[in-house]
Amino acid sequence: MSPRTVPTTTPRPPGWRRPGRDEGSAVVEFVLLVPLLVLVMLMGALAIGRQAETRARLDAAAQTAARAASTAHTLPAARAAAQAAIGGQDGDRACARLTLTVTTLTGFVPGGTVHTTASCQVSLVDITGLRLPGQRTLRADAYAPLDQYRAISGSGS
Repeated sequence: MSPRTVPTTTPRPPGWRRPGRDEGSAVVEFVLLVPLLVLVMLMGALAIGRQAETRARLDAAAQTAARAASTAHTLPAARAAAQAAIGGQDGDRACARLTLTVTTLTGFVPGGTVHTTASCQVSLVDITGLRLPGQRTLRADAYAPLDQYRAISGSGS
């Protein structure tokens, strides 16, 4: 009988792996990271959409208030008419409190101009669901002319 031979192993260099050992790791990384990336993009799109919708509502509120204020005969009546005109637009989810200011550029005189500013803070807290802070103040301005040929009682600014 012949003596039994024992196979010898050759030393392997550091960092050596068997080929094919990390197959599929890129797929796993892709599957884990893509949904997270899509979620972040979706939250960004929702935040931009909320701000765009609120901006459009603010523009409409400012214009409605300016038109209503321009039909009044005094500045206090113009402020009251502007507030009454936008009364139904206050208190939605994105803009809980709508602030309106009414001023005149040339005094409340025939041919003058009424300036209204509508502003609110848009809350982005509920978009993430994580209760992270997030607010942005939006503002819209509108102007309306006072009729040049009508009587205006009193004057103010």
